[in-house]
Amino acid sequence: MIDDAQNLESELSHRFWGWMEQVSWLKPTEYLYATMLDSDLGIDLAAEVKTPGGERIILVVEVKTKIQPSDVRTLVSKLRQCIERPGFLERLANAGSFGPGAKFYPILAARWLSPRTIQKIAEEKDVGWFDLVGNAHFDFPGCYIHAEGIPNPFTSEERTISWKSVHAQRVLRELLEPRNIGTHWKQRDLSMACFPKVSLGTVNKVAKRLVASAYAEETDRGLLLTDPAGLLRDWGAKYRPLQKVTRSFYTTLHGDELTARLAKLCQDHRTDPPDPKATFALAGPSAAVWFAPFVRNPSLCLYTTPAGERTLINELDLKPAEKGANVTLWVTPSSDPFRHRIDLPNGITTTNMAQTYLDLQSMGERGKEAAEHLLTQKLKPLWDEWKSMNQ
Repeated sequence: MIDDAQNLESELSHRFWGWMEQVSWLKPTEYLYATMLDSDLGIDLAAEVKTPGGERIILVVEVKTKIQPSDVRTLVSKLRQCIERPGFLERLANAGSFGPGAKFYPILAARWLSPRTIQKIAEEKDVGWFDLVGNAHFDFPGCYIHAEGIPNPFTSEERTISWKSVHAQRVLRELLEPRNIGTHWKQRDLSMACFPKVSLGTVNKVAKRLVASAYAEETDRGLLLTDPAGLLRDWGAKYRPLQKVTRSFYTTLHGDELTARLAKLCQDHRTDPPDPKATFALAGPSAAVWFAPFVRNPSLCLYTTPAGERTLINELDLKPAEKGANVTLWVTPSSDPFRHRIDLPNGITTTNMAQTYLDLQSMGERGKEAAEHLLTQKLKPLWDEWKSMNQ
């Protein structure tokens, strides 16, 4: 356990040299702790190396106990400003043999770097990173080292709301609804927009996590979602299917006749908000095929309420089937999968595209591929369209 910043810098410096020693040609000429540097230099560690091509590079490291994704841009900007400040090299040379003519390579270091933080650093040009547990990236002339995916072994110092929370998911559904992209949300308005309504406390916790993870920004006009695709991918990676019972059936109906019957059922039961007694919507691959077809799926997949299940069994001539089923019903008492449902002009009702993406993500590798296809081919363009209209 790291007790203070100085111990952390010491631990990270040892980890840093462990990585550098793996480069056979690399012979560092300096080894500096923060205590050996001017306090106003704005860096914590520095070292100079000479590449096989004769190029001299000064590695400058900023150490933080924790780096949130939202911190990355500011920290990188600060490092670059330090490097470009007049007299920086001269003052650095006072602490060791740092000569003129060298290029600088900025590096961020922390106790542990999350995948989202790593992603945000990777978006910056020519910036390295590493942590205590073994995640690292160094890419300068003659040196390329990359390792990531090692989980956090440290106890979290603060509790954040989980995307597995049903109430948090209701907030995410409102934020990811295409018609809401570009909206600046006051937290009370966002709380009221959720269906069923969620507490202000939940909205506040979700907002804090979104901002810290660089998926959203807090502006003077309210919370603004800035990276919907990144948020949906993050949610999808942790998603657990909604409370439901899966039932398998067989029907002799197919093709246009099945579509026509289903469309009539959907039209007959359209209410806003959705009827809690008899509601259904195409789901997963059966929903995605109407927006971004990826693979042919001969089976029909629907979300339905318990009352809706009885209606579907009667109207679609469904028979229980342990083998050879061509209709799958996800029976749920929750109204969540029907939130922001899509009513197509032909009468068919589907789950919204974010929900469709999530359900595809839980359906194996082919499902994940179909989910990404839906995101890139349909959802992203739709988000961009609504963002331009809401600005």
